[in-house]
Amino acid sequence: MRYSWAFRYRLVREGIHNSLAELRPEKAGRVLDIGCGHRPYRELFPGSQYLGMDMPVSYGEGSSPDAWASAAALPFADGSFDCVVCTEVLEHLEDPARAVNEMRGVLRPGGCLLLSSPFIWPLHEQPRDFLRYTRFGLESLLMENGLEVVATIKRGGFWSVMVQLASDRYYPVGRKCRAFTALSDRLWGLLQWAAWKCDQKSNDDNYALGWTVKAVKPGKGTGEKGKG
Repeated sequence: MRYSWAFRYRLVREGIHNSLAELRPEKAGRVLDIGCGHRPYRELFPGSQYLGMDMPVSYGEGSSPDAWASAAALPFADGSFDCVVCTEVLEHLEDPARAVNEMRGVLRPGGCLLLSSPFIWPLHEQPRDFLRYTRFGLESLLMENGLEVVATIKRGGFWSVMVQLASDRYYPVGRKCRAFTALSDRLWGLLQWAAWKCDQKSNDDNYALGWTVKAVKPGKGTGEKGKG
């Protein structure tokens, strides 16, 4: 765990980080991070040649890419990366299928795509928030664009979803008054911890904060076992 429980997006950020850590290849080689932001997952790929890419206009927290480009028009040669990472980007694209096809193109045969996408999540970065995927929709999108899905991880469950939605709605209220700021942080920290513990005991797959999928480009080096 890398974030304080008082950080209200802990469940989301840790879920993405931990799922990537579980699905990453042992030897990543050349890695392309699409929509890299400030590269929070760089540490997961030690020894790799890691290239960050982002859009020239970003609504996020700040970005420090090596290249500015669109996911729908990647400026790299076919087969030039061993791994492509793309976290929480698809919902902001007008043509996700085109972007996934571009990602497949820049992967070498046998290379892998690590892709995360939100499921139950409020509107954000408006007006560039276009869609949400179920697990089945996300897997179908990847397969229809020439990739083989080998693993899918559900991030969060019912309780995480409820706490995150409540936080999105009410957290700003608690911080309007300086006297209640510390109390508000402790409250959301406690609620996040309780949600995390409850979701560990639940088998309900109908609720999720989002999904992280690992897919490979067919060719030399494929044949990984699926899970999830």
